[in-house]
Amino acid sequence: MGLGDAELLQLGDVAERDDRFEIAVGLGHPEADIRAAGELTEAVRPLCDRVAARLQEKGIAGATLVLKLKTADFQILTRNRRLPSPTQRADVLYRNARLLIEKEADGRAFRLIGIGVADLCPATEADQPDLFDGLTGAG
Repeated sequence: MGLGDAELLQLGDVAERDDRFEIAVGLGHPEADIRAAGELTEAVRPLCDRVAARLQEKGIAGATLVLKLKTADFQILTRNRRLPSPTQRADVLYRNARLLIEKEADGRAFRLIGIGVADLCPATEADQPDLFDGLTGAG
């Protein structure tokens, strides 16, 4: 299923390609465009949940987070962040999306935000436990 970038930005839809998933949502009317990083990060939280659920449903994971923002003057910005390891987890997607948003929220007004993953792989390669998970210190 090949989709162009314009189709990837249809509001509320999940765009599914061979190499990535993306979800975009409008942030309001032109009079209500969002400028604050905190509001943008809250808008992206449910998108991370939806992407994670879709990844789990499909049995795949993503190794690169993709953030798309549309400015009030209709410029589309795409930012990518390579994750330490592939993931299906909404909290990992959200944490990394927040870092990208904080870099871009510089006072410009945004009207659309999208989140997705690229560099897809099987779920068996995702969210490997850290060797130190569960250790509480010297025992």
